[in-house]
Amino acid sequence: MASSSPCRLLSGVSKCSQPALTSKAWQSGRRLALVYCTLVFGLAGPSGARAQAVSDRFDESDSNFFFGTGASGSTEQRAAEDRLAETAFDHHPESSGIREDGSQADSGWIDQDISNLFPELRVIDEVSAGASMRRVERARGSLRDAQNLLNLAEREAGQERVRLEASRPQGGWQRLDYEEAIRRREAQIRNRARMQAVAHLVKAINELDAVGNPEVATSAPFKELLSLVYRNYVKLQFRLQNFSACQDVLERYLKIRPEHAQDPEAHRLLAACYRRNETLAHRMQDLRMSDEYRRRKNEHLLKYALLAFGPSSAEYTAIHARVERDGGGNPVQQR
Repeated sequence: MASSSPCRLLSGVSKCSQPALTSKAWQSGRRLALVYCTLVFGLAGPSGARAQAVSDRFDESDSNFFFGTGASGSTEQRAAEDRLAETAFDHHPESSGIREDGSQADSGWIDQDISNLFPELRVIDEVSAGASMRRVERARGSLRDAQNLLNLAEREAGQERVRLEASRPQGGWQRLDYEEAIRRREAQIRNRARMQAVAHLVKAINELDAVGNPEVATSAPFKELLSLVYRNYVKLQFRLQNFSACQDVLERYLKIRPEHAQDPEAHRLLAACYRRNETLAHRMQDLRMSDEYRRRKNEHLLKYALLAFGPSSAEYTAIHARVERDGGGNPVQQR
C-alpha cells in the first residue's frame, strides 16, 4: 500500500545522480553556501537541542487507540484520538528565527537562469550553492507564511469568542449549548487556517527535498530547518486528525539526525500512523498489509516505551504485555 505524501511531489535532480564538481567555482560556491547558511538561520542555539519532557503516562485512553479496546467510533475511541491529535510534538521548542515577522531580505543571489539556453548545464545549476540557497529561502518563507496564518487564526478565534460572548444566555442548558457552539466556531477558524498552513508546509518540504548542493543539504542549519518543517507539518496534520498523511514524513524525520531516532515522541506518533493504516487495511480486508502495519506499530510503540519510561519501568512492562497480546514485536532498531 503506497503512502501518499507531499514528499512525493518533488522536482529537480535526484541526490543520487549528483555529479562531483571540482572546479574553483564549486569551491567558491561551497564556502559561500556555508557562510550564507549561517546568515539565513542565525544559529540561535544548539541545533540538536530539544526538550526532554515526554508523556508521563500510558493509560486506558492510549490503549483504546493503539489496541482497539474501545469500539470503533465510540466515545472512548474518539477521546483517545483527540488527545493524541492535540499533543503531537508539543514538547519540541521551535527556534532559529523561523517565526520572525517581516518580509525576507534580499538574499544577494543573482538569478541568472541560462539553463534554457544550455540544457546540459541544468544539472550543474541545480546543485549550485545559489540555486540551493534560493530553495532554502523559499522554504523558510513558506514556513513563515504557515505560522503567520496560524497566528492570525488564533487572534480571529479570540475575537470571535468575545463577539459571541456578548450574546451568551445567562443560565441553564442554553448556556452550555452556547459554549459548545462557541468552541465549534473556534475550531472551524483554526482548522481552516491549519489546512491552508499545511499547503505552505508542503511547498517548503518540496523546496528542501529539491536542494541539490551536498554541502548545503548536509549542513546543521539545513537539517534544523528540515526538522522544524517536518515537525510543524506533523503537528498540523495530527490536529486535523490526518494521521496517515504523516507516515512518510515521520519515517524520514527519524533519519535526519541520530538524536531524532532517540526521540520517544516521534516513535509514538509514527506508531499512531501505523495504527490508523492498520485499521484502514483491515476494513479493506487486506490482511497482509494489516498485519504488516500492526507489526510496525508494535515495534515503534515498544521503542517509545523504552525511550520514554525505561526498560525496567512499570509502563514499559504494561505496554510490552499489550503488544504481546496484540501479536508481538521488538523495539525498532534505527539504521
